[in-house]
Amino acid sequence: MRRASLPAIAFALLAARLAAADSRPNFLVIVTDDQRADTFNTRFPPDPDPFMPAMDTLFRDGVRFERGYVTTPLCAPSRASIFTGKYAHAHGVETNKIALSSTNFPTSAKLAPQLQTAGYYTALVGKYMNQWSGPVPNGNFHPPGYDFWTAIPGGGVSDYYDYDAYISGDGLGARGVHEGPNGKYITYFFRDQAKTFLQQAATRDQPFLLFFTPNAPHAPAMPAPEDADLFTAARPPVLDANRPPSFNEPAADKPAWVRDKAPLTPAEIATNVDAFRLNQLRCLAAVDRSVQELIDLLASLHQPVTGGTLLSNTVVFFIGDNGYYWGEHKLTGKNHVYEEAVRVPFAVRDFRQPGPGRVDSFHLVANIDIAPTVYQMAGVTNPPAGMNGRSLVPLLANPSIGWRLDLEIESWPPPDGIDADWDGIVAHKVDGCGTPQPKYVTYAETETVVNASTQQTIVEPEFYDLELDAFEMVNAARSTDPNVQKTVQAYSKQFHTGPH
Repeated sequence: MRRASLPAIAFALLAARLAAADSRPNFLVIVTDDQRADTFNTRFPPDPDPFMPAMDTLFRDGVRFERGYVTTPLCAPSRASIFTGKYAHAHGVETNKIALSSTNFPTSAKLAPQLQTAGYYTALVGKYMNQWSGPVPNGNFHPPGYDFWTAIPGGGVSDYYDYDAYISGDGLGARGVHEGPNGKYITYFFRDQAKTFLQQAATRDQPFLLFFTPNAPHAPAMPAPEDADLFTAARPPVLDANRPPSFNEPAADKPAWVRDKAPLTPAEIATNVDAFRLNQLRCLAAVDRSVQELIDLLASLHQPVTGGTLLSNTVVFFIGDNGYYWGEHKLTGKNHVYEEAVRVPFAVRDFRQPGPGRVDSFHLVANIDIAPTVYQMAGVTNPPAGMNGRSLVPLLANPSIGWRLDLEIESWPPPDGIDADWDGIVAHKVDGCGTPQPKYVTYAETETVVNASTQQTIVEPEFYDLELDAFEMVNAARSTDPNVQKTVQAYSKQFHTGPH
């Protein structure tokens, strides 16, 4: 019998090992900051083309989830849920003011360290967490689990040109960077750092995980120079045509914290709604161009051991960390229960699969589902225990499979200074409750009587059928119809027994 030479055997074993390693996909996770669900495919008539073509293409050619949610509509809790696959009550980062610690946010529970241990080349470029302030106690310029790191300290910047960042990674050393008033526009700074990482990733025989997390379109929402006057000519008709019926509504059937709010004044609408909205959209134009440049770079880079492009073996996730109010229900900002804050753009584009994509308008998915999905796709056999999210892999393959019946949305900070907590369930279908897209919300308000020590707990639930009342105009929890009340009571009972 003819025997293979030792060099041939060694080469075959090496090739097999590399092929096995390279079969694992790369991951690009794009997380925007305060981007609403209705902005990724914005069009401004009479122009028929999308003003953000890269996002539009990702969402068109991938699986776009119309019912994509964040489980806490606030930056730090939502990002912690992306990193851990857990609800905020499980990972412990319940507000922007809670610092990361080994107790509430252990390294072993986070996605990047897990994939780094599994052999991935890992990076984060952009915004991390609100309480991250720079060098960590071990002297590194980044938290454990990242090979490459470029991040701004804290939860945002006050100027898109004048900002601080910390950089560390292969060949870069470890240093702080300050861009002064005339510095590089921050989205393009992040774009270029992400490109550096991808170019390094192309030289390695291992897959990569890149979190690309620009701070746009978060306040102060300063557009890139070339976008400063975008939409100026179209401004009045565009705004008037897109006022939803819930805009500045009296909210007479809403809980006290909404009901008692004064309507937005014309000056507030002009500055805090209309001008800010346009600047958020203008900021997203630079994000869109940056995303396209990253996609183009992935398509041009080849890994020597496979001969294929990086893009052909990459899965892209796109999600916003929370939405934002543009005057709906008299509100601006976020961290409230209504759809504009809790629904976000959410899509998965697997470039290993040919298009076209599809729109999923039925299933409830959320930020907590990203980590379990990545773990399954990456072949991690022992992911962290206690994740609340579910892997999207079966749903991506088969839109007819059974899925979760409801999703919990939670928050702790008091809305607009009112001493209140709210928790919500956005439900898909629950036996006996009858409506296809019900949403139940309960509040626990604690009011302190002036000059007294007694407190009174007030519960003012809300209930909407989002299929019939997409703008949440009629709070059915106040209905006197016995059948409606029966449905609300069923949800109340189900909610207080915990999410499913």
